[in-house]
Amino acid sequence: HQDFASLKFQLPKQMEQMTFHLSTVNSFWQFFNRRLSPLVIATKNEQLKNCIELNKNYIALIEEAKIDKFEPTAHGENNSLGFSVEWNFHLLLKNKTNAILPLIRLNKSLIDFYLNKRYISYQ
Repeated sequence: HQDFASLKFQLPKQMEQMTFHLSTVNSFWQFFNRRLSPLVIATKNEQLKNCIELNKNYIALIEEAKIDKFEPTAHGENNSLGFSVEWNFHLLLKNKTNAILPLIRLNKSLIDFYLNKRYISYQ
């Protein structure tokens, strides 16, 4: 469907605690709790969680989710080919660049994190 897009990449297998899921919070709950982040990360790895949550591109995605109802979902997990990361999102945005560029940059940071097994900066 042309209003939806996905971004996928494959890495070498990772430890099981490196899996993650990113989802959006129900609009109903956000309406009643304005301080609730529209994006939620679930992972057992605290370093990975910090890598994502402190990244300026993730913060930009949160702002875009608040402004333009950008609702990406993502998951990273081991499969038969290695460690697969997949993002799914809609393209019904006023300014697609405000969401797509930070998404790509965040994924570059994730690749660096996974390949280096450490994260040097949150840029």
